[in-house]
Amino acid sequence: MDGLSRFPQVLAVYGIGGASGVTYAASKAALIALTKGIAHEGAPYVTANAILPGPTNRQLAEERTKPIQIQENEPVNWLGIPIPISRKGIPEDIAHTVVFFSSDASEYITGQSLHVSGGLFMP
Repeated sequence: MDGLSRFPQVLAVYGIGGASGVTYAASKAALIALTKGIAHEGAPYVTANAILPGPTNRQLAEERTKPIQIQENEPVNWLGIPIPISRKGIPEDIAHTVVFFSSDASEYITGQSLHVSGGLFMP
């Protein structure tokens, strides 16, 4: 659609709850609400969506050439909660989502929060 602006925001899953401090979680929840407000008030000229990454392996960002080493059937946990995909995210997981929300493929999606967390959060 010509003239359509896209506004993908990378926030954090803590905006919907979690183990982070109350002020951090509240600020992320406010940004999720802001994203929905932008989507509502900016329509039909703007799409706005929140990307909520789960635990991300930052070390892999520095060592991009090393594969993720996981033993078969070995659970991967975050704060004691098992991650169904059995790995932490990598920066590319988030980047692919930003590309999607920035593309024409998402032109009919707005006001949404997408969890990029390997199934850790399933609202």
